[in-house]
Amino acid sequence: MSFGERLYWVRKQRGFGLHWLSAAAGIDCGLISLIERGKRSWNSVPVAKRLARALGVTLDYLAGMYEDERSLQERGLPQPRRNPPQVR
Repeated sequence: MSFGERLYWVRKQRGFGLHWLSAAAGIDCGLISLIERGKRSWNSVPVAKRLARALGVTLDYLAGMYEDERSLQERGLPQPRRNPPQVR
């Protein structure tokens, strides 16, 4: 699921309209609509953070950070390390 799809899904699950999210996050309605429809990618961390905060989810969730790790585990592939090795 892409960032825009996840953004749309969470917004609908919470029962929020596009205009409500726009006002809560301080982001133009048109930009949010474009992101949700996949017509524009999100390339600004501050914008993504404001959207996540307004929806009450983490930025990690909206970005799908752990979704990829689950799919790796389901396929039996090694998962990325949680902590990098210590440099001595």
